Amino acid sequence: MKPWDFTEKKFLSLSRAHRHKMASELLKEVFTAPSELANRTYQKMELWLDLPVLDWQNAEEVSGRFHLHLKQANLSLPEHSLLQVKNKDKPSTVPFLPIHIFLYSLRSAFNVGTILS
Repeated sequence: MKPWDFTEKKFLSLSRAHRHKMASELLKEVFTAPSELANRTYQKMELWLDLPVLDWQNAEEVSGRFHLHLKQANLSLPEHSLLQVKNKDKPSTVPFLPIHIFLYSLRSAFNVGTILS
């Protein structure tokens, strides 16, 4: 049964851990593949769980809420299962400073590669 098939009464009849597990799954879906139905359903869950309204533009807040749901559900997911935050770095227009590295008495090329990475 999909989370949007739940009524408030049915949702609140679930255990606290199960409610937060469903909320984390729905939050991840809204964040990675947004749909109006999933978004409205998550907003209902926020009310039912007595949580403040989430600011979807603040990635840190979304990530914090996701981790709150996982903690309340007693879940521990591998790193690749967590929300992917989109990083929007801009290319620098500042010229790089000249860098000089002096390496003395290294025993292998592996050490040089480690230092440079």
